[in-house]
Amino acid sequence: MEIEVYYMSGAGNLFTFLDNRKYCLSNDFLSSISPFLCGNEGNEKITDGLVALSASADCDFQVDFFNPDGSFGALCGNGARCAIRFAERFFDLKKEKNVCFSQLNEKYFGDILDKTIKVYLPAPKQIIKEIAFEIFNQKITGTFLDLGARHIVINYEEIKNFFISNNFHTFDLNKIAVPIRNMYLFSPLGVNVNIYREIADSQSELRTFEKGVERETAACGTGAISTALTSNLHSCAKFPIEVIPKSRSVLKIDLLLNEEKSISKISLEGEAVFLNSKQIVINYGR
Repeated sequence: MEIEVYYMSGAGNLFTFLDNRKYCLSNDFLSSISPFLCGNEGNEKITDGLVALSASADCDFQVDFFNPDGSFGALCGNGARCAIRFAERFFDLKKEKNVCFSQLNEKYFGDILDKTIKVYLPAPKQIIKEIAFEIFNQKITGTFLDLGARHIVINYEEIKNFFISNNFHTFDLNKIAVPIRNMYLFSPLGVNVNIYREIADSQSELRTFEKGVERETAACGTGAISTALTSNLHSCAKFPIEVIPKSRSVLKIDLLLNEEKSISKISLEGEAVFLNSKQIVINYGR
């Protein structure tokens, strides 16, 4: 069976997209082929996830996200922004504001702007401002957040003495991230690992190791949101906050508050662009 896939970048976060209205592939099957479609076997790019769009009864479209290891279900901020850009081209959207999509029976909304896509995500399910643990016989402290995707956010100052070269952009993220990602404290679901440093008022640099991808990615939307919230909690950084991931493509995070001044929604804004497309043959049997 031959399918057409599209490669997209959300601030450097790379995805393999397909219009599943054409193929009606089950989520179980998509999960099984995600490692192939995100890997380098017969693929032009190694991507950070597979995103399948299909029709929705009560939204403009439905989105399903799959990690390169085949796992399914976690919310993906940059993938959601790319999904809106994809739907703008292929789903004949008649609007630019309040674009609605569904994922796992939840509704989300976004806006198509001049050069960027903005998506609105719900308030965190859980925030633990300070969570301490030990690594390499040293105690470090981070902030845990669950936004539908689970993140630990650690200030670079906490871990820079683990490395000979004091360079935020080149230190070995895997050395610190892999043990934390697999730590019993965060089992059985694991955690995405974010290391950040503040470089100006309301501006931080970020490097993220994503579980499911099992490596550093050039950007992570929910990681950027988690970092912005952490910076606000610990340094009183004011929103909107800019987060600069490894790709150097800026992500802007802002809050929408309700009448009680608590978080109603969180917006994530940045570029979302098409790269190219390819016809790929997959083994498919009903």
